[in-house]
Amino acid sequence: MNSTGAQRYAGVAILILVPITVTYLWLGVRAMNGKVLCYERSIESGPHIGARHTSGNPPELHMS
Repeated sequence: MNSTGAQRYAGVAILILVPITVTYLWLGVRAMNGKVLCYERSIESGPHIGARHTSGNPPELHMS
């Protein structure tokens, strides 16, 4: 069995780490909100389906 001190330490750690983790995840979702929908619309708008323009080369030459 665990001692009372160890249980208190674990409880305090959980009370500190869970809100930090939830806040971090919430900020990530908030930062990415709407980005996927914009990407999906750009794919449907032209013949360059899935091609990334990473250089001046035509998209047909891109090997990713």
